[in-house]
Amino acid sequence: MKKKKIKLTSNISQRQYDKLLKALFNRIKSDEKCFIKLSNSLEYQQKRWELAEQKLVGDYRMYDSKLKLFVKANKELKKENTKLVKSNFELTRAYNGMAHMCKTAKESGIDIEKYRKQLPEYQSQYTDFEQKHELLESGKVRSTYTAKRKK
Repeated sequence: MKKKKIKLTSNISQRQYDKLLKALFNRIKSDEKCFIKLSNSLEYQQKRWELAEQKLVGDYRMYDSKLKLFVKANKELKKENTKLVKSNFELTRAYNGMAHMCKTAKESGIDIEKYRKQLPEYQSQYTDFEQKHELLESGKVRSTYTAKRKK
């Protein structure tokens, strides 16, 4: 490399000028190495972020699909639960009606145990035994019991 003579305008010598140029050149070379390291580091971090984002999107899709399944199952189970609650209310009303009949019969002096086996649901001589319990607006329950004798 051929050195060019530069006209110096300040009070530094050619030797000082060359030394300054060499120092600047070395600094630029070391900065270039640092920039390459920083660039590589940024590229690596960018790839890691992209992988993390892909995993996050995949996880989000999986959780979203699971959530949709859970919501659907919850709606179905809510309907079934509502049916079961209504059925339980009907059973409770039937039990309360029978218990009230038993209490009334005992208070009237009727021996329930003696007639227990003669109840329509235990007898083959009766068919279509039904009990119906209706909740009135007053909060009371009207119970109706029907049985048909076999002919």
